[in-house]
Amino acid sequence: MALRPLTHTTLLTSKGTQRMAYAQGAALPLVGLGQDVAVASKPQGPMPEGHLAPVDMEQLHIPPAVQRAIYQKTHAGDRPYDIQWGPPIKYFKIPRGEAGTVATLKIMKELVLSKWGHRNPEVIWLAKKVVKDVSPGPTKDYKAMAAAILDFMKGDVTYKPRKRGNAGINYEFDPAGLEYVQTPWYTLLSEGSGDCFVQGTQVLRREGHELVPIESLRKGDEIWGRDDWSRVERVWQKKVLETHKVLLNNGSHMRFTPDHKIWVARCERHPRITNPCACPVASREVYVERVENLVPGMTLLQPGEIPFGTGEMDPDRAYVEGLYLSEGWAEERRFAISGQDGCPKERYKDEVEKICAGLGIATYRHRKYVRVNDPEWTDRLRGMGTHAPNKRALSLDLDQETALRLLEGVMADSGKNTNGGGRTFTTTSRDLWLQTRVLLKMAGRTCGSAYIEEHGGLGKNPIYRLFIREENPKRAMKLLRVKDVIRDGLELPCVDVTTSDHCVWLPEADWTVHQCDDSSTATAALAMALGFRAGFRTVKGDASRKEQWSHVYPVIGIPNGADLVWFSADSTQPDSYLGWDPPAGRHFGMKTWVIDPSIAEGPEWENG
Repeated sequence: MALRPLTHTTLLTSKGTQRMAYAQGAALPLVGLGQDVAVASKPQGPMPEGHLAPVDMEQLHIPPAVQRAIYQKTHAGDRPYDIQWGPPIKYFKIPRGEAGTVATLKIMKELVLSKWGHRNPEVIWLAKKVVKDVSPGPTKDYKAMAAAILDFMKGDVTYKPRKRGNAGINYEFDPAGLEYVQTPWYTLLSEGSGDCFVQGTQVLRREGHELVPIESLRKGDEIWGRDDWSRVERVWQKKVLETHKVLLNNGSHMRFTPDHKIWVARCERHPRITNPCACPVASREVYVERVENLVPGMTLLQPGEIPFGTGEMDPDRAYVEGLYLSEGWAEERRFAISGQDGCPKERYKDEVEKICAGLGIATYRHRKYVRVNDPEWTDRLRGMGTHAPNKRALSLDLDQETALRLLEGVMADSGKNTNGGGRTFTTTSRDLWLQTRVLLKMAGRTCGSAYIEEHGGLGKNPIYRLFIREENPKRAMKLLRVKDVIRDGLELPCVDVTTSDHCVWLPEADWTVHQCDDSSTATAALAMALGFRAGFRTVKGDASRKEQWSHVYPVIGIPNGADLVWFSADSTQPDSYLGWDPPAGRHFGMKTWVIDPSIAEGPEWENG
């Protein structure tokens, strides 16, 4: 990041708003509160112009809703100046592993030092407001001031359940190989109604390969993210919030708060959304967009496949259980699989008889079904449901051979499509519909879906369908697109989570959404706006990936005589306090990265 002449910068000092000019390399005086804060009276040394070299900040799009909200906020009479527009968001390509951590931290550092970080007039104004009542006298209580910043981030910015008009942090998820960056200005001063999931949204938990509602997750659980298992770091309720319904071209739909941010894949060669192209996602530019700004035709992200489980079972038994889910029923001490003689499904009776003969289990053949006389096995199958709307597999935690055999049995109730290749699976069980979608994703198959209430068939239960495309290695996977957004404002109970890789796969829609916690850069910017030194602390806290940094949070330097004592300020942990760090027995490494505002090129960190 090269130093460039700093022309005119508006600063808020104890003497009011001043428009001041600085030449390249000049020592920048206090950029916080002037003589109001003694610790900040020392010049911080040469300062870079602060513009991130890879990004043309002035060209980044600011959604109209955010513009209106900030305009109303800044013209409410409590700010001493007019708004200065800051950039919202941008992503960077980063490597994996240690190099990716260093690259991410460098971006965070540049954001703090940028003109939309600790030197931004609005950030300075907010920092002053946060500590105004903490240490009003001439002798400052620096530790109390730092604690006030942490309390503000925890209570008023990070994780605060919000109603429209209240400030609050927003969250995204980063796709693999990309790092989402949000300026401290945007994190601290943008507004919205919340960025979270509706209660009841299903996620895939690693333990038991189980589908569970997102609000049932607990810290330490692992769920499927972008392309790996991701550890849950926190779950919290967001009360009742306004939501929009996003309709997808695969027949699914999901509800999110209007400010929930979604990763969109844009084709630079064919930018017209109204006439979308079929170019693969890998060749597209990925950027972030709010739900309220989504339009039909936008391309979204989804995983290609998910891993099989580890549970072992006789694959032939799994196949019979799949047939039971699709074509069977259970009596008190025996169960049956249907199959009319002379019809295509007669072969299922033949296969069941052969499998049971190998297991030493007696069967009885009827022209319409085959009956299996095994009380113990029958009890297990009764646990899978005895009526079609209630049927579900007991577990999806199955190795590859077993899972594929279970899927083969379940798909016995599918029919070949009249037009083109592929098949259609139909069930009245929502649980079985979703489990089958997960099994298909394990097999690397993508499918569409449909929910039909007025189907004109027998029974009054709604039906769920999956449309599985014909396997063709020459055909690219159908792209997931926005079909429509229903902006009905339906208010529903919401919940949010943070995870170690910032990604969550939503199997109900076969859709990966994204999140990034920008509280570290915002906290560091607030502290440095008051003249504190700041930095970041990384922790290796994932037992399954002991060599990788899994968490980052800010640190603030508190003056102690001529020295500085570094206190952590992690606002992402519900019970944290100033100076709280993960206990020694709960992590596998820790490192502090101190921001030196005088360094632009050369060494990345002081005391790294």
